Amino acid sequence: MSAWLTGPSGVADVDALVDTGATAVMLPRALAEVLGYDLRMADWLDILTANGPIRVPRLSLAEVRIGDAIGRDVQAVCHALDDPALPVLIGLSFLREFVVTLDFPGGFLTLDAN
Repeated sequence: MSAWLTGPSGVADVDALVDTGATAVMLPRALAEVLGYDLRMADWLDILTANGPIRVPRLSLAEVRIGDAIGRDVQAVCHALDDPALPVLIGLSFLREFVVTLDFPGGFLTLDAN
């Protein structure tokens, strides 16, 4: 799916996947820099992934937009896998603001205001 991410000095239209197992939105460090974040100034934290623990910078996205669903001040973390083929992961820091309906037979996701 397509998502719009807004940072301090940039906006990007990105490919994204919903990841209900992710606590936060996760994006590549290179994308965070395009959006205007200086990761040297970010808070860093240790997180546990399926591949084990990693240290990541934490930031707050000014806005995340998927269709008509808009989240503001959305917590995100950055990974070092700067492969442009990897999508942004939309985690619970965005999803918890909405009533999320997954229609597997229909093949769609609905986000309604909470």
